[in-house]
Amino acid sequence: MALKSTIDLTCNDYISNFEFDVFTRLFQPWSTLLRNWQILAVTHPGYVAFLTYDEVKARLQNYISKPGSYVFRLSCTRLGQWAIGYVTGEGNILQTIPQNKSLCQALLDGYRE
Repeated sequence: MALKSTIDLTCNDYISNFEFDVFTRLFQPWSTLLRNWQILAVTHPGYVAFLTYDEVKARLQNYISKPGSYVFRLSCTRLGQWAIGYVTGEGNILQTIPQNKSLCQALLDGYRE
């Protein structure tokens, strides 16, 4: 059920080729697709699925005094890409859509910065 609800973006009980394509782009590579989904979407506490930009800001407001706190979600404006919201060292809440790198790589790069 959890897998279906992740793939069925329109919540209409039908998984289109487009929705399946979005899912595979998010959780690639193919050889570890289901394992990646399990780790990122089912067990990771930072996954917030379909929250909006404003909802992410509200969620992170509780962690404003904890720089480096983050959540990640499916981008609403760029389907098939991740959006990451995080708290900066100055206490600002920023959001980004990583370009040309996996979610894991973006999180590791962000940790180093």
